[in-house]
Amino acid sequence: MTTAVHNLDHALNTAKQWLKDIQQELHYEDQTQVYRAVRAVLQSLRDRLPVNEAADLGSELPLVLAGVYYSGWHPANKPEKMESKEEFYNHVKQGLGNPELDPKHVTDGVLKAISKKISSGEMKDIRSNFPEKLLSIFPQN
Repeated sequence: MTTAVHNLDHALNTAKQWLKDIQQELHYEDQTQVYRAVRAVLQSLRDRLPVNEAADLGSELPLVLAGVYYSGWHPANKPEKMESKEEFYNHVKQGLGNPELDPKHVTDGVLKAISKKISSGEMKDIRSNFPEKLLSIFPQN
């Protein structure tokens, strides 16, 4: 899809590239599953982060994915208390809308792919806002 607006075309192309990279990481054929995976993991990160840090992460996402990230967000009462991997994976699972998708696999693949796209400083900031028990969800550098 192309538009007559260069910035919009660039935003769409950037989002498509991110989704393609995530799709390769997840080894999914179905692009709807990739979209659900990205949405579920990004929104779980967003909900676990303090509001200011969530906004910092949102600023590093391609425009189209930032829309997905912020969709339905209610920043009051954030961050949500997800203290264990199981709680985080359950949050991801709720966002997937497909019981056949494994939330651990989805989280691993999406985080591995986006950690290559987001600045190392931002990834460090994100990790610093997660409890020790949850740090193992992030790819090791």
